[in-house]
Amino acid sequence: MYSEDKKLTDLILGEAVVKILDADAPVSFDTLLTELESMLMAERIAERKKAILSAINFIKANLKKSDTSTPGKMNSGREIVFFSRYIPMDIPSE
Repeated sequence: MYSEDKKLTDLILGEAVVKILDADAPVSFDTLLTELESMLMAERIAERKKAILSAINFIKANLKKSDTSTPGKMNSGREIVFFSRYIPMDIPSE
């Protein structure tokens, strides 16, 4: 079952991604964590603060997974880019 807490955490992650994309920046672990930390400092609603912390923990857990995914190779995962300003957004319609 998809809990209300999980829905709010996903919503927060989406908000952070949109803010990063609006800034014309690539979405990476680093930019996502930075944006979430900024959102956490500005947030006044306790329920949303909890969801932001949950999102931060989710990203950090996935960052750790990428650190250990390639044995013997130095890979922080921080350079992984999910979206980029280089992806064309003006795709012609048919």
